[in-house]
Amino acid sequence: FLLDPDHKISWHGEGADQIAFLLAEYLRPATGFSLPVEYGTGGDIQLVSTSSAQPDLAGFVDESYQLVINDSVTITAPNSSGLARGIQTFRQLLPAGIFKNTIQLNSWIMPCVVVQEAPRVRWRGQPLDVSRHFFSVKEGCNFIDLLALHRLNIFHIHLTDDQGWRIEIKKYPRLTEIGSVRSSTLIGHNNDQPQRFDGITYGGYYTQEDIRTIVNYASARHIIVVPEIDMPGHTAAAIAAYPELGNQVKDFQVRCHWGVSQHIHNAENQTIEFMKNVLSEVMDLFPGTFIHIGGDEAPKDEWKTNQRVQQKITQLGIKNEEELQTWFLGQIAHHIAAGGRRMIGWDEILEGGLPEGAAVMSWRGEAGGLM
Repeated sequence: FLLDPDHKISWHGEGADQIAFLLAEYLRPATGFSLPVEYGTGGDIQLVSTSSAQPDLAGFVDESYQLVINDSVTITAPNSSGLARGIQTFRQLLPAGIFKNTIQLNSWIMPCVVVQEAPRVRWRGQPLDVSRHFFSVKEGCNFIDLLALHRLNIFHIHLTDDQGWRIEIKKYPRLTEIGSVRSSTLIGHNNDQPQRFDGITYGGYYTQEDIRTIVNYASARHIIVVPEIDMPGHTAAAIAAYPELGNQVKDFQVRCHWGVSQHIHNAENQTIEFMKNVLSEVMDLFPGTFIHIGGDEAPKDEWKTNQRVQQKITQLGIKNEEELQTWFLGQIAHHIAAGGRRMIGWDEILEGGLPEGAAVMSWRGEAGGLM
């Protein structure tokens, strides 16, 4: 099959038009071809969606597809998500120059082939840590294109940590006014002695409009964006902005070095309400099923020595600080569920008992995910 400027892309079926226009957009920079997109099945490149996307209970859809190349190209799938995967294979069968952003003087020849593909697993994700090192909206969208090219379907964006809070929350503006900026950054490894810092103020955050841009860009490529808002640990940036979230730590600043901070949220009802309000705005921005709350690497030393925390453990009739974290996150899980979503966290959320309805992302081995 020789792709030429006289070819047309046709589409048929629900959602197929969006994928057809996306394919034309992908092909234009390197070829210089402005391929027309039209409804029907008569094009030289045909995209056919046979039914609508029906998500399962976890929010995933069938992403299988069939690609047939002979004297024309036909991509058929049960829905537009399958077509979105199929056009990536189509691109990969063209000469490598197709991935350039300037016109290439190539002969755009493709082999005759039949490809039938379906994903082995539903969750095929890749995280990006924008807290420790901030990435612009453009860089985030470029990252999404790489995920799409490799037929991944989850963009896990790590928005908050000790080293920076990266998402605008309108109810709590100091989260970005203060929490998004650190005074310096560690050079090298956290264990290097003596530690060296660059002395350069470092910051950045996404406005809510920026987040919508990223989510819409991912959605057009049938990639689900999973936001991570850490709690009760990895929260130094939030505590620096709102010290009442912490355990009476004075002169607190956004963390400038790596490693695990000993400072975590307190267990006050006001803190839980604060985080619920944060997540309400987050859920308004991210339409996917899963909301990630971290839950990992939350040392309990501050809780063990905090009189109010110890009183809380007694009042709740629970055994220890691990169960207190489960209680804390249980309130959060209920709030997320009330918003029609599902909480997911790292495998430490198992330690005091898994909050009802929560999913586990096991970073310390397979065992946590198999429980």
